[in-house]
Amino acid sequence: MKALFPYPTLFGDVTLSVTEVAIDDEPVAGRVDVDRRVVNLYGIDRAEWETARVSVVVSAPANEIEDADAPQCVAVTNCGPSNQRVSSILAPDGGTTGRWAGEILLEREYWYAHAELRAGVVATVDGAGHRVVGNSDTWTVMFDDLPNRPVNGAIKITWVDFSDPGDDKQYLQKHSDNYVYLSIDPEEPQLFLNRSFDGLEQLLADRRRRHLDRALHDQTRASIADKTWSALFNAAIESVEVDEETGEPTWPSVEWQRTVLEALLVRMYPDKAPEEALGNAWTARNTRDNPGTLQELLAPAAAVQARAPRLLRDGIRIIANELEADEEEQTQ
Repeated sequence: MKALFPYPTLFGDVTLSVTEVAIDDEPVAGRVDVDRRVVNLYGIDRAEWETARVSVVVSAPANEIEDADAPQCVAVTNCGPSNQRVSSILAPDGGTTGRWAGEILLEREYWYAHAELRAGVVATVDGAGHRVVGNSDTWTVMFDDLPNRPVNGAIKITWVDFSDPGDDKQYLQKHSDNYVYLSIDPEEPQLFLNRSFDGLEQLLADRRRRHLDRALHDQTRASIADKTWSALFNAAIESVEVDEETGEPTWPSVEWQRTVLEALLVRMYPDKAPEEALGNAWTARNTRDNPGTLQELLAPAAAVQARAPRLLRDGIRIIANELEADEEEQTQ
């Protein structure tokens, strides 16, 4: 929905493009998903990176900008989970009217989960300066933390004391010994984390961990993400219906369900087109002879999507380094 302002705004679209991503001043490829407007900063081979530089270009209708009074452009990154916000005033790009370029610097220790990146154009309107006259579409910046992005935007994460969840969530009380509960609402799934599970909140909230604490932190995140992806996939495949005319399965109408299926089917059937992969999964689900086939394909796909293998390798390396350091200390 487009925001309404009590003053004239740009008629034409404002577009934001991400042109480069650099980690610790070294450009990295394959981090930008243009179709989904996502910048992926998770799965970086360098686990201990400190700063990401996201270079952007913003365009607005040149004829409207020519008529605007003191137009400027600013890019803003806002992260609700970590309560962080950073903005950068972009510079006019090469003298081209209605085009700006610049970069956003993101220091890793201050960001968590996902952030929204958007550009806004401001100008002087009716004598009042810095009025917003146009906004770009929103991009999502994903960081190397739980939750991964199993639905459009991000799955809703809520900390609740399972031992005393309140009147509206009494069903969580019978799961008080568990650390996580996934509620798969047809419209919006929600992940509950148990605040009364001793040490869990501190473990997941503090990403600046090192050594053995880091290994446990990452494994816990990966375990939650892995189970979440699998559960959401199974719920989504149940929502697939068959077209009465063609007899072919059709994508679910609920956006998060389709997003989950598309994300995992490409890993489960890497040599198939999306529609063919959907048909194969639907057939496997309804095959009585070997009903476990679909789950056999799903398990490794969900694990890779949650980055569980990589995090496990990192954890093993951390433990091995700790053991080696202990042995060296004992021999000295």
